[in-house]
Parts: sequence; C-alpha cells; structure tokens
Amino acid sequence: MIYVFAAVGWIVAGCPGTETAGVSKTQHPAAQVTDSSTTAVNDAAVVLQKVSLRNTNGNACDLLRSSDLRRVQGEQLKDAKPTDRVEGGLHVAQCFYSLGTSSKSVALTLMMRDGGPNGRDPRDFWNETFHRDKVRRSVEKESEPEEEKEAAIEAIRGIGDEAFWSGNRFGGALYILKGNTLVRLSIGGADNQETRIRKSKALAQTVLRHL
Repeated sequence: MIYVFAAVGWIVAGCPGTETAGVSKTQHPAAQVTDSSTTAVNDAAVVLQKVSLRNTNGNACDLLRSSDLRRVQGEQLKDAKPTDRVEGGLHVAQCFYSLGTSSKSVALTLMMRDGGPNGRDPRDFWNETFHRDKVRRSVEKESEPEEEKEAAIEAIRGIGDEAFWSGNRFGGALYILKGNTLVRLSIGGADNQETRIRKSKALAQTVLRHL
C-alpha cells in the first residue's frame, strides 16, 4: 500500500513535509554537451520559473483574491498566511486562506524548481508521485474498510497539462501540473466529493491564469 498523502509532504499548509529520498540534480534534456551549457540552461529555467510568478511577487497568497474565494466558497476572506521553504530541491510556496467559517478555508501550494545547486525538476516529482505502477494499483484496492482505505486517485480533465484528484469521502485535494509548476488546492466544507472537485477546479483556473 502507498499513501499518496504521506508521499507528498506539501499537501497540508503549515504542516511539516516529508523529506524526499534520493534527490539529485536533474539536468535539462538539452543541456548534455558541456558543464557550462548545463549551467546556462538550468539558470535559464530558474529565471523562467520566477517569471511565471511575475504577477504574484513570489507570494502564493497573491494568486487568489477575496472575491474569488467568496464566489466559490461563499465566504469572506479573513486572513491569508503565506509560508515559503525549500524542500528536496524544490521551492515550496504556500498560502492558507482563512475564511469567515473556518471549516471552509482554502489551502494553496505551489512547487517550483529551487534556484540552488540541488534544484530539482518538479516534473520528476510529479511522475514519481502519480505515475508509478503501485500508485495506479492503489486506485483498484476496494477490499479495505472505508475508514482505512487510502485516498483514491482520479484523473481530472480540462485543466493544466495534467491533473489528479486525490481523496475520499472525508476530504481530498486537486493536484495540477502546469509547465514546470505543481499546484495543489484543498478546500474545506461539507460538500460531497463531486462538488469539491468542481469548486477546486474553479479556483485552480484562477490560479493558473497567473502562471
């Protein structure tokens, strides 16, 4: 059994992430001629990554406005708390949007390549998380009690380059790959899973317009 939530240390805003083992520097496919060309390409990738957040000043809390949250969750924004860290060669920017009803609050996480020497391609992390055979097999496990069953993974169409919903009837989150940025959105409330997915997609579309 593989626990996707445990494998993805960035899924809960403000909670400590799990360290990714075997992290190594990933070179751009085009940068295989000389060390200098590798450095140039990787540096360019870092610059482009920063440009992708040009409208946010690097702050994940600038990606959603109070009006966006009110439109989807029906609640006024009370506070937005950003956090920022480097983990496993990835730059992790998070924001926890506190709403009038705390149980309806929203957590947003972005993962990008860190600009340091051990920066890692977020697509590698994505493939390890969502495209391993045993992750796929976990979706087919139906024999465990509902309260013990791990979150199922469902492909979501029509958003980003690729997207998955990981959750069960108790909750879940929408994961989106867009270019070289990974996005995770989790919304609170008592809605069923279908409604949670629809609302998460609506907020994610707003986020992706800035990337």
